[in-house]
Amino acid sequence: MTLHITPLVSDHCLIQRDRPVVVWGTAGPGRTIAATLTTAESSVSVQSDVAADGRWEVALPAQPAGTVATITVTDGETTGVIHDVLFGDVWLLAGQSNMEMRMERIADEAPHLLDDADDDGIRWFNVPQVFDFQHAHDDLDAGEWFVSAKDRPADMSAIGYFFAKKLRETHNVPIGLVNTAVGGSKIETWMSRERLESMGALPDDFDKYTTDYVERQQRLFTAAAAAYDKEADDADRGLVEHWESPDADDSDWDTMELTESDRPELQSPGIIWLRKRITVPERYAGQPAQLRFGTIHDADRIYLDGRLIGETFYQYPPRDYDIGALPHTFTLAIRLKVEGAMGGFTKGKRHLIIVGDALERDLTDHANLDAASTDGVIDVDSLGPWRFRRSVWMPVKPNDEFFRMEPVGDYNAMIVPLRRLGLTGALWYQGESNCWHPYGYADLQTSLVQDWRRLFDQGEFPFIYAQLPNYQLDDPSSWLYLRDEQRKALAVHNTAMVTTYDAGEDSDLHPFDKKTVAERMAVAAESLAYGGDGEPMGPVPCWARSEANRLVVRFTHVGDGLHALGPLRFDVVNGAGLPRVATFEGRIIARDRIAIDLPLGTVPGRDASLRFLWEPTPTPVLSNSAGLLATPFSMSID
Repeated sequence: MTLHITPLVSDHCLIQRDRPVVVWGTAGPGRTIAATLTTAESSVSVQSDVAADGRWEVALPAQPAGTVATITVTDGETTGVIHDVLFGDVWLLAGQSNMEMRMERIADEAPHLLDDADDDGIRWFNVPQVFDFQHAHDDLDAGEWFVSAKDRPADMSAIGYFFAKKLRETHNVPIGLVNTAVGGSKIETWMSRERLESMGALPDDFDKYTTDYVERQQRLFTAAAAAYDKEADDADRGLVEHWESPDADDSDWDTMELTESDRPELQSPGIIWLRKRITVPERYAGQPAQLRFGTIHDADRIYLDGRLIGETFYQYPPRDYDIGALPHTFTLAIRLKVEGAMGGFTKGKRHLIIVGDALERDLTDHANLDAASTDGVIDVDSLGPWRFRRSVWMPVKPNDEFFRMEPVGDYNAMIVPLRRLGLTGALWYQGESNCWHPYGYADLQTSLVQDWRRLFDQGEFPFIYAQLPNYQLDDPSSWLYLRDEQRKALAVHNTAMVTTYDAGEDSDLHPFDKKTVAERMAVAAESLAYGGDGEPMGPVPCWARSEANRLVVRFTHVGDGLHALGPLRFDVVNGAGLPRVATFEGRIIARDRIAIDLPLGTVPGRDASLRFLWEPTPTPVLSNSAGLLATPFSMSID
């Protein structure tokens, strides 16, 4: 067996400071491993025998932050040398797509975002996305470390980057980011089988997820999806008759605005073509440009004068498509493919063409962008309706059995192999995929934290997480209850939750503003990991009590005191003698207390509860002295 060293300890790696340096891998059974750590000041060697199963592990002396070293490992026949090993603080990034979302997703909207991503004290490792329901993996099969100063900063987690950047501004400590997040994953996939079984949360049919079953289901889905796509393409008159061509005759087509996201013509699967003839100001002709059409449900191809300028195969990425030289007059054609029960253009998104020098400006605030007065920004929606025609009616596309949703798989293959890493703490952003079944999420997250702390065996390391942001759903109740479950998970010691209901986008599950979220996580880290005396989060209620003709709510994490930023409106639900939901205004009566006056003689009753900020996009009205926002909540009244 050839000497193998874990990818987690490889060139440019960042290793946790002030803890023994664990290096591991595989080699021929019975061999002796010699490992040497060399710095500018010293060189230390240790040895260990290879076990019968080929595994080996050594522990080298701890090093202070900023140390640069070389690690040499040999089994007597083969020698591996690991260069540019840096010591600092390692943070584990986990959750789903909003944690996974990389810098490249927002780089087009903020073109100079990566200009200062040149700090070789920020390093990151993206854990390969694999899963295994049956067996816990001892190590990763692949992966490599990158340095933000020179290696593909666009591949970094955006939250991870802004978090590390903020910490680097206040601490002279290198930061390493180990990113395990997977888009669409549920919390259960990041938990151990033993923990889920003990909670009664493991599906009864879980044992069906054998390797053979998973491979068979993936083959069946791939074949069914390919057949579906071929059937749709073969039936598409638009492809046969070249409706993408500027010469195609669309004079008898219907018309619609791209903002008409609820059009019934879009609410069934199939293919719809849209076309528009556009003339731009002469000064824009010949300049580089970019189409920015937000997100589209589900897939699209967009053509300019018959030439494909971009295509996307699923709903979530923004449609930012480059145009080399913008013509003065041209035809845009969109081939929209709806694969489920509804489709079309995401409600609330702008449809813009950005031209010339405007490509170099930060235009992320689309909602407040005045295209009429902003040079280089063309508001396509202001140019009138589009021609459209449906070319194909189809059934719903076969569903993928999305194994990322299933329990245990990512824990076994992406978390267990990291267990030897020294950590400073973990950042968690997840919940979107669990929001349709919110009740019990607090118990799941509590158990996940306990699961991980047991696995890593490094005490109660900080666990910092994002509460769900503002986002508009047709039925928002599940989103609101999931947020409240996240609040309840604060019962676990040494955790912090950052509020984000002012940092999302009502029309986008993947908001661009990752900087605000990351910097609030960095504030929490100052308190939980770096000994700061500030509050790690905004005000959190600890009880609500009924007094004579009023309710009183007490908050923790208020700093020097609560601050009202606007009217403090509270809902009393199921209050005796009141409407089912009755709204009253509160007032701050002490550093950590708010009173809500009730009509004379009103007694809330045994089943009454109190709600605050109970809406998808609440207006920030309450903070602590540090400006950190209070959490939404629903709680019983004592």
